[in-house]
Amino acid sequence: MADGVEYTTPKDISNCLNNYFCSIGPKLAETINCHTTEFLQYCHASMEDSMYCKPVSPEEIIGIVSNFKINKSPGPDNIGPTFLKIILHDILDPLQYMCNLFLKLELCLLN
Repeated sequence: MADGVEYTTPKDISNCLNNYFCSIGPKLAETINCHTTEFLQYCHASMEDSMYCKPVSPEEIIGIVSNFKINKSPGPDNIGPTFLKIILHDILDPLQYMCNLFLKLELCLLN
């Protein structure tokens, strides 16, 4: 039943539900108080080619290396995942430093 009318056929019930759900958005939009404030009044001009990366944490490196599959072959440096897992805690501080330095200096390892 909608607007005092009882709907009994599947087609009428479907149309009634469709009309109801299609009207929710416009009715809700009418209740929103729109400000005509230009966004540039509260947003600063964007910096071209700018990006922020959170510093790499030791926990992040441990999590990544822990997920290495030990049955994979080593890369061109001939350091396999099993060996990395074994020495990780010995190289964790310098590895973290290098990762954060790369981010800070905007360096990228392509190969």
